[in-house]
Amino acid sequence: MVGVALAILPRAVYAITGMNLSTLSLAVALLPLALLATVRADVAAVSVMNCTFKLFNHDSTATCFLLHDEKDPKRIFLATAAHVLEKATGNEAILVLREGKADGTYVRKDVPVKIREGEKTLWTKHKEEDIAVMLLKVKEEIKLPSLPTSVLAREGNLKREELTVCSKVWMFGYPARMEANGAGFPIARNGSIASYPLVPVEPHRTFMVDCSTYAGDSGGPVFITRQKGESAGQPLLVGMVVAQYRNDEKLKMLHEERLIRHRLSLGKVVQAEFIRQTIAGVK
Repeated sequence: MVGVALAILPRAVYAITGMNLSTLSLAVALLPLALLATVRADVAAVSVMNCTFKLFNHDSTATCFLLHDEKDPKRIFLATAAHVLEKATGNEAILVLREGKADGTYVRKDVPVKIREGEKTLWTKHKEEDIAVMLLKVKEEIKLPSLPTSVLAREGNLKREELTVCSKVWMFGYPARMEANGAGFPIARNGSIASYPLVPVEPHRTFMVDCSTYAGDSGGPVFITRQKGESAGQPLLVGMVVAQYRNDEKLKMLHEERLIRHRLSLGKVVQAEFIRQTIAGVK
């Protein structure tokens, strides 16, 4: 009877029958934990995705994400790379929001956001890093999903989660200005931390991620799912994508010169601590 039952089972399940009873019991006991970790990872990713948006202007298109002050949840910050706003011309940019419907579909909402008043910029830029934050005010009555500023990783979080070279991270963005669909959702990608060390944070303000980044990815959140402590299963934003690494090769011929840029499949990420510092400077 046992032989007949095993014959119709998948190979992976059949292999379990070769274990002794104690090993099998342990595997069964750990299975719910593994499934729970997967679910938690999905929940954390969705929460970050829901707060990540496309920000575009005639001369600048990239990614941003929304955070809120935990003491005053109505105080919402838009965070992106500083060069995204600096390259944008005029007084407005368009924030691509999404509104969910009862049937599970989403409606795209292109909402104007004021970024300048004449010559005055309305964002706060970090003194040294390519990060900008501004208080978000929109004219339309529309829900603005945001994450609490506590999701921004501190040095202690990086140590607790044991993040180091080759640790896996995720990011959301709009590579080559692409959207996941007509509703304007961002595109998810994963990579691994490619440089060492991450801590202490102050002398290691940026790190490399082994993942191709493109125009449109700047300002995108880089995150993990917390594995330790009471916050396990929640997202931890470890940084922001600000650039890509390339190797430029100049070819000089008799009557022509050319510049060839080779993509190195490496993204530059500014550590989350400097996003927090920028938020602290917003008035």
